[in-house]
Amino acid sequence: MLLTIVAQDVEGWHAKMKAAGVANLSEMLRGNYCEHFFFEDPAGYAIEIQRFHNPDVAKLFQ
Repeated sequence: MLLTIVAQDVEGWHAKMKAAGVANLSEMLRGNYCEHFFFEDPAGYAIEIQRFHNPDVAKLFQ
């Protein structure tokens, strides 16, 4: 299972997670369509936090 959270301040969330020592935190990933990163919750589930570059695409997930 993968839970994806769409957020505006992806870099800010990444910095907070890194400072807190979150397990299996990936580096910031930047692609053509979004910027995002992954980590695991305490139960081992994968979580992604992302922001779409195109506002029209982002509206589809609000």
